[in-house]
Amino acid sequence: MLRDLLQVVNPFKVELNVKNLFEIKKRLKVEKFSDDVKSSPFRIVGLVHEFYQPGYKLSKISDIPTAHTAVELHEVGLRFRPNQRLKWPMAMEFESSPHKPTIKMPEVLIDNHFEVVMRNLIVYEQYSPVENYVTSYVMAMDMLAATPADIAKLGESDVLTSHLGSNEKASNMISNICKDVTFLDFYYMDVWQRAEKHYDSYWSRNFGVLKRKYFSTPWKPIALFAGIIVFIFAVVSFAFRIIAFKSSRK
Repeated sequence: MLRDLLQVVNPFKVELNVKNLFEIKKRLKVEKFSDDVKSSPFRIVGLVHEFYQPGYKLSKISDIPTAHTAVELHEVGLRFRPNQRLKWPMAMEFESSPHKPTIKMPEVLIDNHFEVVMRNLIVYEQYSPVENYVTSYVMAMDMLAATPADIAKLGESDVLTSHLGSNEKASNMISNICKDVTFLDFYYMDVWQRAEKHYDSYWSRNFGVLKRKYFSTPWKPIALFAGIIVFIFAVVSFAFRIIAFKSSRK
């Protein structure tokens, strides 16, 4: 019964870990999960919430970090990839690389079911003495997926799949989940700080401008290359004219 419940309420590709079932039962003082599920809806959400906890202490801050969208980060050379080494279902990691810095994220399915699960878990966190892991995750997604273009970019990166029919509906849903939610703690500060550092670096910013201006479509590099060829041809032609002119005066 528990496995079936977790499968229904899990919007992530990775399965929720039931190996620590004994510890969770002991912590919640539950003898049988079937009895607990019948007792109270709030207890059911609390039970599900246990499986979204990392099992180890995470650093956190209580200030809202600088927000950059997926498109903005992509434009300065940062990419997104599925996190294949998840330590917990909502883990995000920043992988440094001189050429391709990457934010690794859990693969998530955005549908109506996602909204129901996240809303219930967030409400539970807002009114219970527990860590706000789910609230922090949805806040992070709200920053990254602020527009339909961001949803499309995350979809291209295989970290997000939307079944809502349009990218606009997906971005609006994530934004609405966070509406009127009290910001308490943010658990992705290390990732956000490193992404911010990369975003603010001189090379990344200028590379982003160059990419948007000359490489945003397949035709722009061709036009740029053709322009360079024409310029070189014009310079060479001008040089030959100067040489010919000087030769004619001798």
